[in-house]
Amino acid sequence: MNIIGNFIKGVINVSDKITGDDNPIEEQKEVLKNLLQSGKDTSFGKAYGFDSIL
Repeated sequence: MNIIGNFIKGVINVSDKITGDDNPIEEQKEVLKNLLQSGKDTSFGKAYGFDSIL
Protein backbone atom coordinates (compact mmCIF):
# COMPACT_ATOMS: atom_id res chain seq x y z
CA MET A 1 0.00 0.00 0.00
CA ASN A 2 2.79 2.41 0.86
CA ILE A 3 4.39 1.84 -2.54
CA ILE A 4 1.20 2.86 -4.33
CA GLY A 5 0.91 6.02 -2.22
CA ASN A 6 4.49 7.00 -2.98
CA PHE A 7 3.92 6.35 -6.68
CA ILE A 8 0.81 8.56 -6.72
CA LYS A 9 2.62 11.36 -4.89
CA GLY A 10 5.46 11.11 -7.41
CA VAL A 11 3.07 11.36 -10.34
CA ILE A 12 1.39 14.40 -8.80
CA ASN A 13 4.74 16.10 -8.22
CA VAL A 14 5.88 15.44 -11.78
CA SER A 15 2.61 16.65 -13.28
CA ASP A 16 2.81 19.84 -11.21
CA LYS A 17 6.25 20.55 -12.64
CA ILE A 18 5.15 19.82 -16.20
CA THR A 19 2.03 21.99 -16.23
CA GLY A 20 3.77 25.08 -14.88
CA ASP A 21 0.56 27.04 -14.37
CA ASP A 22 1.43 30.00 -12.19
CA ASN A 23 -2.02 31.37 -11.42
CA PRO A 24 -3.66 29.35 -8.62
CA ILE A 25 -6.83 31.50 -8.67
CA GLU A 26 -7.51 30.70 -12.32
CA GLU A 27 -6.71 27.04 -11.69
CA GLN A 28 -9.26 26.94 -8.85
CA LYS A 29 -11.88 28.60 -11.04
CA GLU A 30 -11.29 25.97 -13.73
CA VAL A 31 -11.58 23.14 -11.21
CA LEU A 32 -14.82 24.59 -9.84
CA LYS A 33 -16.21 25.01 -13.35
CA ASN A 34 -15.38 21.39 -14.19
CA LEU A 35 -16.99 20.13 -10.97
CA LEU A 36 -20.15 22.16 -11.54
CA GLN A 37 -20.28 21.04 -15.17
CA SER A 38 -19.99 17.37 -14.25
CA GLY A 39 -22.52 17.65 -11.42
CA LYS A 40 -25.17 19.81 -13.06
CA ASP A 41 -27.25 16.83 -14.22
CA THR A 42 -27.27 15.05 -10.86
CA SER A 43 -30.24 15.40 -8.54
CA PHE A 44 -28.08 17.44 -6.14
CA GLY A 45 -26.88 19.70 -8.96
CA LYS A 46 -30.44 20.23 -10.19
CA ALA A 47 -31.70 20.96 -6.66
CA TYR A 48 -29.03 23.60 -6.06
CA GLY A 49 -28.98 25.11 -9.55
CA PHE A 50 -25.47 24.21 -10.67
CA ASP A 51 -26.51 25.02 -14.24
CA SER A 52 -27.37 28.61 -13.29
CA ILE A 53 -24.00 29.05 -11.55
CA LEU A 54 -22.19 28.23 -14.77
